[in-house]
Amino acid sequence: LGKNQGGVYSVIFDKNGKAKDYIPVLQGTSRNCAGGKTPWNTWISCEENKDGQCFQVYANNETRWQTHLGGDGGRFEAFAYDDRNKSDPVFFITEDAAEGALRRVLPKQHIDVGPEILHGDDKDIERTYLVFTNNDTFEWSTNLTLGRESAELHFPNSEGIDRRDNILYFVSKRKKQLYTLDIDIMKYEIQSTNVNNPLFHASPDNIHAIGDNGLLYFTEDGSKTPGLFVRDSFGTYLTFFHAYDSKYYGDETTGVAFSPDMKTLYCCLQEEGDCFSFTRKDGLTFEGSTMNLRQHQQSGSLEP
Repeated sequence: LGKNQGGVYSVIFDKNGKAKDYIPVLQGTSRNCAGGKTPWNTWISCEENKDGQCFQVYANNETRWQTHLGGDGGRFEAFAYDDRNKSDPVFFITEDAAEGALRRVLPKQHIDVGPEILHGDDKDIERTYLVFTNNDTFEWSTNLTLGRESAELHFPNSEGIDRRDNILYFVSKRKKQLYTLDIDIMKYEIQSTNVNNPLFHASPDNIHAIGDNGLLYFTEDGSKTPGLFVRDSFGTYLTFFHAYDSKYYGDETTGVAFSPDMKTLYCCLQEEGDCFSFTRKDGLTFEGSTMNLRQHQQSGSLEP
């Protein structure tokens, strides 16, 4: 919702995993998009709106805590972090615009690493922008213009972003591509998201890097039958589910999340406002260590 009618809500579950409440934790914002979890289990909500900002929220009480991640504003989409060095975390924000620069934010003060590190003046952080320098290398530049030019040429309308170890993943909605950045050696690769699964033909949206076996979960925007997809460690895109009911035509899947034990997956259809939970019949987790996924020849669906 725009015009400051948006916000963030928490779904509260009981000990058995059943939803029991739905409470507001942020109100008065516009077009709240994907965002992402922080290292200390708060949530960053991104406004995909002209001059939008990024807010930090808690799961169980209402706040309105604007961060310095958004700077002068933008059409922000998703948030990820690199906390391999616990005393020196790094934060990333995508922007869903044709020239939407991908931002990296490095706090300069690391005395107390926690929620407060995302707040304060711009003098407390270094903000840089992703620039592709040739066919396989990149750099982080302090020049916003270079960041916007690189985005418009190589990764317009960037959406979901996530990290696993030294690899940062993000997608371009317009180009329908997955970008894999090795943030230690400053190298990158690009892969089409609909090259080997004809059912994943619309735009990638959110992504989630789960487990140690290379699984990436993708939501989809704008399909006749919007779905949830999984890329395995071999680069094959498999179908988790499709919404075939006519009421979901042109909708988008959003909000992929997992229970603490990784045995329940949650996903929503945005326009209809329907949310679903999935569990495995064998009682195992969705992390992939024993999923043994296979792709059907006709439907591209998953089989545990």
